[in-house]
Amino acid sequence: MLFSPSILWDPNIFLYEGDFISVRWYSVLFILGFVIGRFLVVGAYKREKRYDTTVDLQMLYMVFGILIGSRLGHVIFYEPEILSRGIQEIFFFWKGGLVSLYLGWEFNKVFKKAICLSPGIIYRDQDYYSQLIKTKTPKNLRLAIVNGTDNFDKNLQYGVDKFISYLKSIDFSKKNYMYWIEKDGTHSSKSWSKQAKKTIEWLY
Repeated sequence: MLFSPSILWDPNIFLYEGDFISVRWYSVLFILGFVIGRFLVVGAYKREKRYDTTVDLQMLYMVFGILIGSRLGHVIFYEPEILSRGIQEIFFFWKGGLVSLYLGWEFNKVFKKAICLSPGIIYRDQDYYSQLIKTKTPKNLRLAIVNGTDNFDKNLQYGVDKFISYLKSIDFSKKNYMYWIEKDGTHSSKSWSKQAKKTIEWLY
């Protein structure tokens, strides 16, 4: 049996989340990559007895190049309307982002099925809803959306409700989407495993 490509991608993006400061996993991985890369490069130069202070300067250029490049890519390909709000917002690196979580909606020619578990459609300064409604409605997408009821998922419910209302307003076929709120569901892999089993059975 042949299966259409599908996605199951909605991880908890925070290593730590507080009221005044939050630490995201990809930020930590970026920093680790830079630190480890620096030790490897410097080590290689020292073994060849060619190390000088310009090596660290090159690494600094690399860090700024990656940050600026990823942000520019996000602005140009995902949110070009940012440019109309002022060029200074290009440098708001904390507003995202490297990937779109909703490939099923935005790239429906490739991805025909999508599962969103505890989706952060609207959360704090992140607003993927505004991006999705500007995209052409996919014709062949089967979409499963599930949210929990713990404190974190309650913060995501506003965005979920808004997106479900949008689906209804555009007469998105009820046969092509499934949505429910899991009672006692939490923002955790344990709940997601349970939810994923049910949604995958529905999709296939």
